[in-house]
Amino acid sequence: MSTHAEARLEREMLEEPVVPVQVGEILAGKYRVERVLGTGGMGVVVEAVHIELDQRVALKFMLPEAAANEAAVERFSREARASAKLQSDNIVHVSDIGTLATGEPFIVMEYLEGEDLGQILQAHGPLGVDDAIDYVLQACAGLAEAHATGIIHRDLKPANLFLARRVDTVSVVKIVDFGISKVSVPGVVGKLSATCDLMGSPLYMSPEQLASSSDVDARTDIWSLGIILYELLTAAAPFEGDTLPQLCSAVMLAIPLPILEKRPDLPAGLSEVVTKCLEKKANDRYANVGELADALAPFAPPQSSATIVRISRVSGNLPPPSAVRRSSPSERPHLEHVEQPLGHTASSWTPDRTSPAAPRSPKRLWLAVALVSAVAGAAGVFVLRREDVTRGSLTSERSAPASTGSA
Repeated sequence: MSTHAEARLEREMLEEPVVPVQVGEILAGKYRVERVLGTGGMGVVVEAVHIELDQRVALKFMLPEAAANEAAVERFSREARASAKLQSDNIVHVSDIGTLATGEPFIVMEYLEGEDLGQILQAHGPLGVDDAIDYVLQACAGLAEAHATGIIHRDLKPANLFLARRVDTVSVVKIVDFGISKVSVPGVVGKLSATCDLMGSPLYMSPEQLASSSDVDARTDIWSLGIILYELLTAAAPFEGDTLPQLCSAVMLAIPLPILEKRPDLPAGLSEVVTKCLEKKANDRYANVGELADALAPFAPPQSSATIVRISRVSGNLPPPSAVRRSSPSERPHLEHVEQPLGHTASSWTPDRTSPAAPRSPKRLWLAVALVSAVAGAAGVFVLRREDVTRGSLTSERSAPASTGSA
């Protein structure tokens, strides 16, 4: 038998949250609300149109009950500021912020079409190795810029990696929801009001984040990427628990089931990469996403090579040229022998004015001199013989009439 309190709680869970805006409403004099895209525990996202530009955007609002929480408002503001500072193509772009007449803040973001990786996992099960690694590398590309600017996400999970479809049919992974990010950028407040709050999704949180949500660095995001890669490849979590305390205990103490036991067809080296991401001690993991990208490079599809180079450039790591898995000769026959550096390629089109030509060897010089001398000598003999023949012919012609006359 359910009590009155339980019945009320069940009824509240079934009820849709109250959206602070109405379809057709115009906000800030320029955004017309079209439809509700989704709701969460703290906010709601709607599709809107910028009236002046006729451009679709996504507006994220705080729900009225969440807006009454000062810490929640601070996290919402931090998400807007953190996201606005990042320009990576693998991070959802924030273009504007505002406040409703009722006081709730809102964020204006780029409108995305597609689905998140959590939805893809639920619909299709484990992904292929190429897709899983490519998606994680794209997330690394977005994190490389965030980490370089002092922003740690702290809430990475498949639901926060959105696979956005493009007009050119090429999909791109976008990191969303920087609401609980840790920010160490001047002018952006990054401390939580209460460090005892459990911020993030426990299944994807590192042991140090479970112990202290504020005392973490970029390696907590490395842990989350390891959980995500494990889940994308197996459609299962490396840690399990029937209750929140059991799950947290497993994350802190348990050794995850080796990924090869879940999926034996995976390369052994790839299993080692996942294991290193899930080391309990942060010092035993990859130091940054650049190192993780280098480790994933031998298993990555050819289309990920540009992403790996971009990650390495931003994070300061330079991957070895042989690290990226090359496509087979049948896939790119016209590129197999084009391996020379760009500088040498450019010099074949324009003179090299920055460095002197390499000196020729003495042996080659003597051969060239001998060859020229031989040609010159042959030419001289030919000219002399030609002159002798000409003189002989003239002599014969002059003496011929005299002989005739004497006869």
